[in-house]
Order: sequence, then structure tokens, then C-alpha cells
Amino acid sequence: MICVFDIGNTNYTGNGNAVLRPTECTLKNVAGGNYDLTMTHPIDPEGKWKHLVPGAVIRCPVPREEIENAFAGYEADVYKTNVNAELRESASAPTAIVYPTWPDTTSSGAGEVGMKTTSNGHNYECTYWDASSREAQTDPAYSSWWKEIPNMTAGAPVLVTLPYGTELYFVEEYNTTWYKMSTYYGIVGYVEKSKLTYYKHLTPSETQPRIITTQLFRIEKPTVDTKNRTVSVTAKHVSYDLNGVLIKDVNIGQASPAMALGKIVEAFMISYPGTIATNLSSDDNGTYTQEIKGKNGTYALLDPDKGIVSTFRAAYKRDNWDLFVMTQDNTDRGFRIRYRKNMLGANLAKDSSGLVTRVVPVAKDEKGESLYLPEQWVDSSRISNYPVIRMEQLTVQGQVGKDKGTGDGSTWTESDLLDEMRAKAGERFSVDKADQVSVTLTVDFEMLGSAEEYRALKDLESVLLYDTVTVIDEEIDLSLQLLVSEWEWDAIREKITAVKLVNAINYSKGNVTGYNVQAKSIGSDKLSDDVAGGIINQVRDIIPEYSDPTASRPGTVSVTDSDPTLAWNTRSKVGTVGSTDLHVTMPANPASASDSDPTLSWGTRSKVGTASGTDLHVTMPANPIAITEGSVSFTNGIGTIAAKSGYVLINVTARNRTDASYSPIGITAQTDGSYKVNAVQSFTANLQCRMFWAKT
Repeated sequence: MICVFDIGNTNYTGNGNAVLRPTECTLKNVAGGNYDLTMTHPIDPEGKWKHLVPGAVIRCPVPREEIENAFAGYEADVYKTNVNAELRESASAPTAIVYPTWPDTTSSGAGEVGMKTTSNGHNYECTYWDASSREAQTDPAYSSWWKEIPNMTAGAPVLVTLPYGTELYFVEEYNTTWYKMSTYYGIVGYVEKSKLTYYKHLTPSETQPRIITTQLFRIEKPTVDTKNRTVSVTAKHVSYDLNGVLIKDVNIGQASPAMALGKIVEAFMISYPGTIATNLSSDDNGTYTQEIKGKNGTYALLDPDKGIVSTFRAAYKRDNWDLFVMTQDNTDRGFRIRYRKNMLGANLAKDSSGLVTRVVPVAKDEKGESLYLPEQWVDSSRISNYPVIRMEQLTVQGQVGKDKGTGDGSTWTESDLLDEMRAKAGERFSVDKADQVSVTLTVDFEMLGSAEEYRALKDLESVLLYDTVTVIDEEIDLSLQLLVSEWEWDAIREKITAVKLVNAINYSKGNVTGYNVQAKSIGSDKLSDDVAGGIINQVRDIIPEYSDPTASRPGTVSVTDSDPTLAWNTRSKVGTVGSTDLHVTMPANPASASDSDPTLSWGTRSKVGTASGTDLHVTMPANPIAITEGSVSFTNGIGTIAAKSGYVLINVTARNRTDASYSPIGITAQTDGSYKVNAVQSFTANLQCRMFWAKT
């Protein structure tokens, strides 16, 4: 149902001020970019079109999406902060720094430049001294000879500032002074126990993911066409209300993702109605250093050069006014399509115009002039793959002798800054993939020319932004992993009508993934102890397009159907599971036959009937599925499972207590044969895991 809410109506439930009947309503959502609505509505006799004015809000259905919280589907204890507090990287709070009290400084080196003293709770360091001057008797607070220095140690780095009343998930008791805690979306750190009060216990049904099925769009421009008796409307997602929120000057130095977002929100000159949350940690994603002046909130989040999302190569998700800057784990959800040249409605383009193979990083020296590396540049390992060198200058934030912005008073040395320049230049290749040719696949489902073409691409109708898709280019026998960077949605028919997929260089955001369980993935309700007997059918459901056994992907088993025409007295191949061929042997043409109807077992030869005195048999291969269980150690939500000889890992489920049910977790194959597994929670702990292996 598509509804409109008049200006001033902020109750966005129910049917609003009118239920619309548009003839067209299209949404276009770009990863980390625009989220727009266009609509055509008739000038109807009921006058519904009159509600379509600038500033009014349209609510319409969108592709279903889930945003996981840290303990989705698990029990959890919730605490609240009873004062303003901090979530710290380790269990270390600031402590007071005390020097000899002024004027009793003789024991600490009176008369020496560099002497330190404490006066009225403040600390000072001497920068000049002349004992014969009356200034030597002046309190440091009022003397130009002294500079104020910190009176507290910094303590462990702050991950998130926690205003009074902030809710946190309990992870574990670290010691008698500190709790290990998690934010709602999974940033794990340490909080002093004295600053927390127990609030409530949540059951698994109360920790379910946030589910998005509708969104709000604010009308920007309605155009009335009296000749054709229609109104054309353009609208933007309500998160763009953030365009009107200016940021007072803010200087952020080497802050964690959550701290950077917190400082930006604190600098808003007017309040914003939604929350801005993240699950990014500084350990995995680095830090943020920028000075923002006179810009709006959307700029701070989405600017390609200075925005939080691009800096941390994050997934950007929106639920009306609530915004989420989330981690990307590059999990393959199992989407697989085949591309062939001349497919109507599908276009695969390759472009080297943005290629970079040599980066020249530039910062500032003590005088504010350009600082270059002694070796001048950093080269890509692929530089020899291309006929010419492609150079790029990269500006790196930092100046020798200036504050790093870490809050502890540390300044950039030339050596530190040169190392930072090398690291940032290297990230252009290792993370941004700037040294790789860009690939873009665009699919318009409305233009697909045949049922065969539709079957080859149909899985794309259920993808969401940041999902990873394996694309097989059959003409050149090439397999690519692309990510969904854009989709178009028909809000009337409630279906995706077009998608765009790109590689990392086009998106320039590094590793990506979707945050949703797709319709074809194996759910925990299918993973009972006796799953081995029927899991082959589930594998067929997951990978319906596997007719090419050579084009396998990590985390799956190849299944093909040979569908032979059987002949008497012949042995025929009926299919393949992994690398094992399945056969049926037919006897000589019988004059009479009987049916044994056996129950087949893996790795056995069974009599299936008798004809003219000849027994008929079927030989089953060894069970292609093995199930193992064991404890897996997770650090910040990431664990590792070793390879199993002769098998490929196709599914993993986990639980944190023996009385809890198993839930599926993500798998990513590694180059050394092992597997990275991603738990929903970002805590460090051991989980009981059940592994499902397919024989290769």
C-alpha cells in the first residue's frame, strides 16, 4: 500500500491522509548514494493528487531487509549507564598526574626549563626561567613562562562515548572493576562497573533483527500535467533531512569510527530526529582524521573523499531517519548467474580509464610545504601487467610537528608520517583495488528477451545492496565476484526491475556483503542431527544454476543432472555430486522382471530387481556429506575452521550455550584452504559449532 502524509502529520502509521493509486512508482537506491522515488499519479476525482505537495511524505513498500543487532536470536542481559561513561578499548581508565605543588618545586628542579608543577589542580611545564626576575615568583597560571600540560593520563582509547541512560549488552565480567560490554550493534569494549546498573533480561524472541519492509520519502517536486491529467512526483528518502543539519566546526583526529560519528553528531547545530549507529571497531577499520567546517550531516557521512562511509569502506543502511554505518564482511550469499553476449536487457562493461598503478602520497612538512616519500611513490604489484604506468597523487592528512588529534597531545614525527603515507598509498591497491580494471554488469529485467535469459538472471530479483554475486562470463570462461551497487524497485508490483553490479574499483569501498538471510539459504530449522540423508536436496535448492561442474565456488558442492536415456545391458551416468559420478547399470533385456524396492544407503551396492534371472543393482557412492562438531574460538566475532581433507565446508551453525538452538553463521573460504566464519556477535568467546562438509 502506498500512502501520503500531509505536512504536519508525523504519525506515519495507518493509511495516512490518503491511499494513493499511482500508475507508476519507482525507487532507485544506490549504495552509499542517492535513494529516490519517482511517481506518476492520475488527477483523480477523489482529489488524492492534491496531497502531493512539496514537503509531504510518501510511505511505500521496499525490498525486505534485516539489520542485525549484536545478540540477534540470543538471550542477553542489558545494563544502563548511570552516569556519562565511556566504552574503552581495554580496561584502563584515566588517572591523575600529580607533580610537586607550586611553589614547593625546589625538589623537582626549580630554575630549570622543563620543570613541571601542579597548581590549583592544573599541571604546568616551564618554558623559560630567570631566577633574578620577579616573574619567577608568579603563579604558573598567570605567567607566560609556563605552559599548561595534561593533568590526567589518557587511559585506554575511547571507542564510544556513552551518555547517561545508554543501554549495553553484557558480555562478561572482566575483573572486579570492569565489565566487558557490547553496544546494540556490536562494538565491544570495557566499561567501569560502577558506571553501570542492571536493567533487564532479554529472551531470543526479544533480540530479533530489525526488519525493514516500508520506507518514507519526502516530496521535493510535484509537476501537474493538466493535458494528460497526471501529477509527476520526485521525492527523496527522509534520511536526506540531514541535508538541512549544519555542522559547527569540528576537528577530528585519529578517532575510532564510533567516536568520529559521535563527534559529528555533537557538532550538529540543530537536532536530527534519528539515530546514527555503527558496528565498526577501530581495530579492524582504522581511524578517522578530518576537519569539517560549514558542511551538512549528509556530507560528513557520504562525501567520497571525507565522508565516514567512504573512509571506513562501510555498508550504509537506512531505516527512515535511523542510519547505520556497518561493517562489510564479503560473505557470499550463494547468488550465481550466467552472462552471455547479446543477452537482451543485460550489459557487461569493462573499463580501464580509472586504472592506477603508481601512487604518490603527499602530506605536509614542518613548514606546511609538501612532504614526499624519499622513494617518491608506491607501486602496485600489477604495474607490469599494463603497457603504461598510471600515476595518482594522494593527499594524506597530517603535518610534521602538528597534533595527531588523538587526544593525548602526541604529534606527528617525520618518520611516523612517512609510514602513514606508505600505508595509505598501499590501501589504494590492497583495499580500493585501484590497480584492477573496473567491471559493471547492468540488468534490466523488463527487457530480458526470453525465458532462458530470465532463468539465467532470475536470482538477481532477490538481491539487496552490498550482496556479493558470482557472475560467469561463458564467452571468455571467466568467473567474477561482483557486488550489488544499485537497484530499481517497482513499488506497485513490489519487485526489483533492474540491478547494477560492480567490482571493488567501481564501488571503491573494499569488502562488501549483504546483511540478510536470503530465501534460498539453509536455515537452522533444516539442520537437524539426521540432516545427512536429505541434505543433497537442500544443496540442489541452494545452487539451482549449477550445470557447469568446472565453475565451482567456495562453500558449495557442485551438483549436476546427466539425465541419460537408459538402454538395456549398459552402464549410464545419471549425475555428479562434487567430483563423484553417479551411475545406473541396466541388465540385458528381460522377458520378465521383479522389483526389489530396496532402501539405498551411501557406499553400498543394492539389488533393485530381477529380470529373466538376472539381478539388477545400483551402486551408491560414499556419503558426500559429513557433519562434525567442535568448539571454535572467536575474536571480535571472527573464527577460523581448519580445512578437512577431501571435503569442502558448505554450512556452519553455532550456539553459545548447550541448551540453545543452533543458528547459521557466515563462511568465507581462505587461500590456505581454511575458512573464516563470522558470528552475529562481535564478542571474543568460544562457540559450539556444527560443520557440514561436502565430499569433493
